[in-house]
Amino acid sequence: ASVWSQWTLSALAGLLFFSLGAFPALSQERLQLPEKDRSLEAELTDLLSIGAMDGDEWETFARISSIAFDGDGNLIVLDRGNQRVVKVDGAGDLLAEMGGAGEGPGEFGAPIGVSVLPDGSIVVFDVRNRGFSIFEPDGTFGRTVPLAGGFEALPGGEMTPYPSGGVVSTGMMMTRVTSGGIQTGGDSETRPIYRYSLDDGSWEAIFKAWRPGESGPPKITPGAGGRAVVYAGAGEKVFEPDLHFGILPDGSLAVVDSVTYAVKVVGEDGVVRRTLMRAIEPRAVSRRDEDREREKRMAALAESGGSHISVSESGGVTRAAPSAEVRKSIADNLEFAEEIPVIQNLAVDWEGHVWVERCGSDGVEGGPIDILTAHGDYLGTLDRSQVRIPDAFGPNGLVAFIEKDELDVPRVEVKRLVFSESLN
Repeated sequence: ASVWSQWTLSALAGLLFFSLGAFPALSQERLQLPEKDRSLEAELTDLLSIGAMDGDEWETFARISSIAFDGDGNLIVLDRGNQRVVKVDGAGDLLAEMGGAGEGPGEFGAPIGVSVLPDGSIVVFDVRNRGFSIFEPDGTFGRTVPLAGGFEALPGGEMTPYPSGGVVSTGMMMTRVTSGGIQTGGDSETRPIYRYSLDDGSWEAIFKAWRPGESGPPKITPGAGGRAVVYAGAGEKVFEPDLHFGILPDGSLAVVDSVTYAVKVVGEDGVVRRTLMRAIEPRAVSRRDEDREREKRMAALAESGGSHISVSESGGVTRAAPSAEVRKSIADNLEFAEEIPVIQNLAVDWEGHVWVERCGSDGVEGGPIDILTAHGDYLGTLDRSQVRIPDAFGPNGLVAFIEKDELDVPRVEVKRLVFSESLN
């Protein structure tokens, strides 16, 4: 679903793009993995559940947007709705609470991502303050590192620690509407993967992916009283391939960017070393797919209230829920790609295994999950009924999932995952 906020974030998708001016062209391996699935079994053991309407005050979450583990197996939760971070041990006891709404040191305006460094320090990026807040392992506020430059390299919501220092994230598109017009930031032609320094806030593009479709300003729907409703998605088509990445233990990247089954392993120099492929073809987008997607997006907007930007004639910015007419206008103006990508998601666990989730039988929902190594070994496929890709991986088989109960109260489920056979 689209993200609605004063800073409109567009989901930037793309096919992998080689900038020959930045990286030298080198030969790469193209490894064809087995065509047939090999069944792989996994067992999940429940360890911990936190988050409840009637729980302690610290575990009454409003909106959990990101979770992570540290090296000791402690769980870190970014509760974006309450603008805070909590740290919990393996027994479910609170170790630290960080942040809170405000403009002072260690407080947040709009936190969108959390990451845990190898030494246990906790990093939060605040998009409103355009800086990284860094907390000590015990939760004590350490320092703020402002992001260098302007709007051109804001990190996305997912941040991953880089083995040799700093954090890595995809760049995000930002749109700001003012009385003077529309301002956009970010790379309008590619989707970069950036490495951010936590010493001085500088950044560098370690890989660039091509953005499919035409980029452009946000779509604007005129409203009553001189107002305009602005929403995300300009220049994008539904079902265009997303950009997925994970960081391998040696600092290289596993990247998925295309409609086909192709996992690219990218070295620290930005060069593709090898591509892991399977002979699985993408499915054409049907009229039924289009109708279902329109209905799904309209329902999500209606349920969430879909706050968006309203810009008055004087340039003041207010929030309002889109009307039924606006929701229908958004759905009617969706544009669709011709094919549904084979790969829906990708992640890398602590052992360096690459988890590749394929599209399901309906071509939309998540399907089987292939487990690969970066060297090109196909270890097997998990049935989606067993497990989905976790929202966070931890040491010693720890995994965590962001869930909601029947009353839509957010919680985190921590489990231990063990494969029925060794993957070494």
